[in-house]
This record gives sequence, C-alpha cells and structure tokens, in this order.
Amino acid sequence: NLINYIPSVKQSNVNDKPPEKYMQYYYVRDVLYEPVRCKFLPDPPVVKEERGLFIACLFAEWFFLYKNYLNILKMSIWNPMLEIIKQQHISKCVKYLVKLWTIGFLGMDHLTDQFLYHSISISVNIAVQNVEKEARDVKLGDTQNEGNANRTEEQPVEGDAPRKGDAAEVSQTDERQSHLKESPQETQQKGEPTRSNDQCNRIAPNEGETELTNEHSVKDKTNDAELRETHQTSDLLNYSYVDAWCKMVVTMSKLVDQEQLSPVIILQRALHVICRVIHKKCETEKNKFNQRPYFRLLHCLLVDIHESCVHVNDMHIYMDCFASCFSLLSPLRVPSFCFSWLELISSKYFMPKMLARICGWEAYKGLLVALFTFMNFFLKKVKISKAIEALYLGTVRILLVLLHDFPDFLSCYYVTFCSLFPLNCIQLRNLVLSAFPRNIKLPDPFMSDVKIDLLQEIKLAPKILTNIIFPLFKKKLKNVIDEYFTNRDFTLLLRIKDKLFFSKRRTYQYSAKYDVDVLNSLIMYVGTSICRAKRRNVAVVKNNLAYTLFLFLCKELDMEGRYLLLSNIVNHIRYPNSHTHYFSCLILFLFSQSNDVVIQEQIIRVLLERILAHRPHPWGLLITFIELIKNAKFHFWECPFVHAATEIKKLFQSVAQACL
Repeated sequence: NLINYIPSVKQSNVNDKPPEKYMQYYYVRDVLYEPVRCKFLPDPPVVKEERGLFIACLFAEWFFLYKNYLNILKMSIWNPMLEIIKQQHISKCVKYLVKLWTIGFLGMDHLTDQFLYHSISISVNIAVQNVEKEARDVKLGDTQNEGNANRTEEQPVEGDAPRKGDAAEVSQTDERQSHLKESPQETQQKGEPTRSNDQCNRIAPNEGETELTNEHSVKDKTNDAELRETHQTSDLLNYSYVDAWCKMVVTMSKLVDQEQLSPVIILQRALHVICRVIHKKCETEKNKFNQRPYFRLLHCLLVDIHESCVHVNDMHIYMDCFASCFSLLSPLRVPSFCFSWLELISSKYFMPKMLARICGWEAYKGLLVALFTFMNFFLKKVKISKAIEALYLGTVRILLVLLHDFPDFLSCYYVTFCSLFPLNCIQLRNLVLSAFPRNIKLPDPFMSDVKIDLLQEIKLAPKILTNIIFPLFKKKLKNVIDEYFTNRDFTLLLRIKDKLFFSKRRTYQYSAKYDVDVLNSLIMYVGTSICRAKRRNVAVVKNNLAYTLFLFLCKELDMEGRYLLLSNIVNHIRYPNSHTHYFSCLILFLFSQSNDVVIQEQIIRVLLERILAHRPHPWGLLITFIELIKNAKFHFWECPFVHAATEIKKLFQSVAQACL
C-alpha cells in the first residue's frame, strides 16, 4: 500500500534500523505537516458512547444558537437594534467557546479531533438520512411492484386503477414512452407516485425487444440512471447542521485568543479531520460513497473563511491550508471524491486566491498535476465512460478559465502539463500552448506582411518554471550532450540515441519503448543552449551541431520515436519568443533537408492534427504551417502525400484557404 504515484512524494531513508533490515519509505505530508506512509490517512478517532452523547449535546447547543441567530436576521429589524443583536450573539459565542476550552475540546489534541469528528458525523448523518430513507422506500416499492406485476400477469383484474409500475409493462409502446418522458414534477401533479430510474431499468422488456450486447453501452446507461437518481434526490439533503458546523469552526478562528491559540491551527485541525473522515469513508464504502455532504463542508468553509477574513496575508495562509487538504483528497488517493474535488479546486473562492501571487503557483500546479496524472490513464483508451467524459469536460473548462484569467501561470508550467497529456489529447495541449503573458501583444498570423524575424519579442527568452535538466541526469545524458557540443564528436550521436530508450524491465513495466521525459529534456536543453549562445559568436557552430543532432535522430529513430520527437519540438512553438523562433526554424529545416518523404509526411501530420483541433491554436503553430505551405522553396504542394487521395488534397486546400 505504499504510495508510488503521488506527485508530492518525498523519499526518506530510515537509518536507525540494522543494515540487514534497511528499507526505504515513501512519505507525503498531511495538513498538519506530519509524514504519512500509506495511501489512506489514519482512521478517525474512536469516540465512546458517553462522550459521544456529551459531544452531541454540545453541538446541539451550538446549532440552536446559530439557528436562532439566522431566524432573527431574517426579520426586518432597525439597524441600531441589529448591531445590538450581533453583539449579543458574539457574546453568546464567546461563552460557548469558553465552555469548550474549559472542558478541553480546544486543546488541539485528540479530544479536539474527537469533538470535530463526532460533530461531523452527526451533521453528515442528518444530511443523508432522507436519501437513505428514500432508498429504502424505493427498494420496498420495487418489491411490491414486482409482486403486483406477477399477479397481474396471472389474472388481470378489471376496474383497478392502473399504477405506474403496471403501466410500464403494457405492450403499447407509444403510451409507455410518453409516460416515461414525463418529469417527476408532472407525475406528482397527476397524483401518481414517482420512482427511481433503476426501477424503470428492472422492468421486463417486451417480446419484440432485444437485449443490448455491448457492455460499454450498458455501463453508460447505468451511469445515466445513477446521475438522474442523484439529481432527483438532490433537494432531499438537509445541510443545516453541515452549515452550522462550518460556521462553528470559522467562529472559533475569529473569536479565539490569538496569544493562546492560532486561528490557522484551528483550521488545519478541522481540515485534517475532514480528510481523515473522507479517506475512511472512501476506503470502506467505495462506490457507495456519498460525496455531497463533504463537498458542502469544504465549500462552506471556503466561503465562510473568504467572508470573515480581513487581512490579505491571513487569506494566503488559509489558502495554503486548503491546498494541502486538497492535495490529500486528489483523485490519485480518493477517486470517489474526484468530481467534488474538481469543483473545489476550480472554485472562485480558491483558484483566484492561489494564483493571485506567484507563491501559490507551485501548490496549485501540484493539484493540476494530480488531475492530469489521474486522467492520463483513462484518456489513453479509445472509449471512455460517461463519468470520465464529464470529468474531461470539467478539465477543459478549468483550462479555459486559466487561459483567460491566468495565462502567465499556464505559460510558465507548459512543459510540465504537456508531458502529462496523452498523445491523443490534442485540444488540452493546444489550450496550454496557446497561453502567453499579458504584456505581449500577438501579431495577426494571417497577415501577409508578418515577419517573425523582425519582431522585438523574438529576442526575449520565455519564463519556464520547470526543471528541464533533471531528467538528463538519469542516464548521465547531460555529460554526453555537453561533450558532443564541446568536442564536435559525431560518434556520440549513437550514444545519445541509445539513452532515449527505456531498459527492458522499464519497457515491460510501462508498455513503452521511449523515455519521453528524457527526450523532452534533451530537446529543451539543446534549444535553450542555442538561444543563449546566440548572444556570443559560437551561435553558428552550435546551431549547426544542434541541427545535425536533430536531423540524425529523425533519420535513425523509428516511426514512434520520430513522432514523439516532432511532437515535443512543436510543443515549444508558442507565442513570439526566442524558443518559438528557434524551434519553428528547426521544423522548417527538418522538412527541407531531410530529403525523406516519410519524415516530411510526419511533420505535416503533427502540425495538421493540431490545426484541425478546436480553437484556440498556438500562434507559432499557425505561423510555421503558413510559412511551410506558402513559401515556394519548401515545395509543399509537390509532395506525393498531398496528392495521395482526392479527400486529402481537398483537406489541404481547405486548410490552406483558411490560413491564407
């Protein structure tokens, strides 16, 4: 159960054991910055019955205090009187907190964990009790309807009022379909009892109907039925106690004596208990886990903290606590909570606060890395379920928001994000690569007088916050590359090529032949070195050596390796900067100097598949493709693959008309 795929994993050696029992443990940090070794956090504290009753009474006292205050605020009260009522409520809250302090529930120890955990359990159980009651009623109604249906088949009785379960088995198809299309509200208006969609799926089909043999479509229908059932029961959750619990935690943070207890520690303790509860519920209940009450808990805490916090610096500290909490609740650890987690990290009370300062970029990048790593496994497949499709659409919307509101964040971490996308996720890759800093104005790529060499931004290097050199140290590839550029030894090209492959064990483990991280780091390291060398006189020599290296790899690698090489090169063709200029020229050089139709066809494929995807498109991608089809020295329209089929020729002509 050790964590092997968590992005924030830290490796630590245990040296206090004898050498023969030496082991390596993998740790992550929880909300309280304590090391955790297992996938799930420790179980919530055990509360004995007597103490549980005592905590329930204390929480009930707080609930009535909070509820009475809300009822008073709903009344139309004169403003001076309203201020008096608020002061009286604050004094009552202070007395309540003093009582908790006296009893020992605010000592930030195991007693505090017991109080928070048991009050959470009470709030969640009250919230979901109506849903559980409805599920029992539906199950009982299904049993009764099945019995009634069997009796009806044996001996139909005239004069009885047709019920909804019996009407579904009538052979008149039109009547049944019109009946099933009615919404629950229309059915209730007609005086007919409603039932869940699972009950509809259990009705026996007519003799003329055939069963579906496609397992994927069956799973989709099951997911749709569950989603509709959840939508019908969404109004049955009682969130009063959940909201009261959140307000209690925020009130503790506001009214506590900061000389004796920090408000941040209270929030950390509350979030830590919530994480432990969610981990335990996901571990035990699995697919039956109801995530909505816990989403309400965390979302209300976010909203209440946002409304109560006055100082900006305090808000940054609170957001860091929530970021640590969300990293522990990522889909890599608790997949059952993924939809609520996605909604939380994209909330307007969290995302803008984290990305408003550069200090919060690294923490939010870790959350997106966890999301993309989780989605990577599912998006590689040809067919995906309805749930993953909904999660993918949510991911696209998050990237659109980031592209519009925080493009600097995306442009700085584009190397990390693009390395996590599968090759078939072209739209996600285009969204990330289309981001550019706010201080840069993009020229129109479709204008005929655009000269990329004359732009002032071409001389500027982009800001990259990813460690691009670290993967090169895996196989000591950096030393080989430096030796190649220093000694101009072309025999080292074969060694560089061999280090791009996985070992046999890794190839069997990952079902992949090439180490994409090493390949991407090689491309980025050579490209950045050339861009820095342009300021000195060695630029021409180094540039020729780099072109020779990439041309050698294009000719010697197989189809898969060449496609990965070209895709990673095109990833760096973005907005106007020195890297875009260099890699755009590199693509044009490989197309013209390769003298191989297969290489030229793969270059066009990499460019065209990104242009044919949904907008937006990276600026440099359009500039490169337009230059390729417009400049006569590349002889694009004379290539044999352009005229291979009528459909392909029409496709190139339509794309050329759109671009030119």
